[in-house]
Amino acid sequence: MQKLFHRLKAFGVSEVAMLNIASWVLPYYRLFISRKGHEKFVIFMEGRSGSTLLVDLLNSHPDIKCESEIFTRRIRRPIHLIKGLYAYHFFKGAKAWGFKVKYAQLERLSISPKVFVDELIDDGFKIICLTRKNSAETALSRLVGWKRETGYHNQTHDSENLEKVTIEPERFRAAITYTEAERHDLLRLVYDVPHISLEYEKDLQREELYSATGEKLLTLLGLAQEKLSTSYKKVSTDQISDRITNYVEIEEILNEYSV
Repeated sequence: MQKLFHRLKAFGVSEVAMLNIASWVLPYYRLFISRKGHEKFVIFMEGRSGSTLLVDLLNSHPDIKCESEIFTRRIRRPIHLIKGLYAYHFFKGAKAWGFKVKYAQLERLSISPKVFVDELIDDGFKIICLTRKNSAETALSRLVGWKRETGYHNQTHDSENLEKVTIEPERFRAAITYTEAERHDLLRLVYDVPHISLEYEKDLQREELYSATGEKLLTLLGLAQEKLSTSYKKVSTDQISDRITNYVEIEEILNEYSV
């Protein structure tokens, strides 16, 4: 299937068109897989909450295939695409398959976020909700990442070689407001459905937390306990003054959120 997509891309077929094609073709793999012995999961997450790190940790388990964000483009048949992807990967040998998605991406789909969640639950999906408690730190991470064009966790960038950036105070306040609204929508979406909650600060911020987080997730998926690993490292230092040039200018805003 990947070879086919590469060939289509070579002929100029867009990513959106290929995903829409996949939503029609891949579900037929369900004819060749067992209905038992497989687990499906979705990670509902807010931006800059460590989701890239979490996906990499999950993919270090030999029985798990976790996609990144599959709805960065508008897809006509999102549920069909999901069913096709998990059928394909179960056919290829995975015992658990999942993906991550932001609330804002759900709003671009052809069905409402609530209906989307209900359909996944009806199909047997386990729900994981990943958030980050500190709104100011999350917003600052967004802005610094946008200016540096880096992720929060990265496989290649060395924090010592990253330049400081300037953050405009009003833009910072706007990013905090957006972050809190995103988290509110996300928590409201999963409030009344069975799910497990992960919080960046408690479950992913430090390497010594990975073991307990992995144990919790593998128990959820009914898989053999193995140590999960990652090649990702946090890009920025813990000192905010090491990341921005105008720390004094926005210190008052930071103090409001006790960063």
